[in-house]
Amino acid sequence: MPYTPLNWVAGVTPLSEFNLDHLETQYDQAVADIGKEIFVPCVYGNLAGGGTVYGDFLTGQLNDAAHFAVMTFKVPRDFTAITNAEIIVIPRATQGAADWDIATDYGAVGQLYNAHSEADAARTYNVVNNTLFAVSIATELSALVANDYVGVRITQGTAGHNVNVVGIRLRYS
Repeated sequence: MPYTPLNWVAGVTPLSEFNLDHLETQYDQAVADIGKEIFVPCVYGNLAGGGTVYGDFLTGQLNDAAHFAVMTFKVPRDFTAITNAEIIVIPRATQGAADWDIATDYGAVGQLYNAHSEADAARTYNVVNNTLFAVSIATELSALVANDYVGVRITQGTAGHNVNVVGIRLRYS
């Protein structure tokens, strides 16, 4: 439902039940339209056993084939659907087909840790050196529900496709 303004005139528009209800409805709709978001920083990359500072970013640094970074988080309890999910990275070279593989495991308390396990090793990405880039992972989280615990791994598939992993951005309704 799009925002439908009322013509409010200072000192003239009455504070009626209708007008107050309209404001409440429009506020609720604005919150729904904006959506909700969490950001989870990457704090582990297997190079040198942990995170690396790149510029002023703490990142998981991937400098060779099979190097990986991992992020884990809990899906918020008010989650109903993914709007967008992406891993934010800083590529270390300009590439026409950067090869990074994505894998996810997730489930709720009482389920196996990998009740849902999805991966993509086929996609490649057109990236520019030192320019923030978003790797979409919504398809690797296709069965996500509120209160799931999620593990996401990004692995450098090919030597020379170096990248610094900043974290995950999850937008949801």
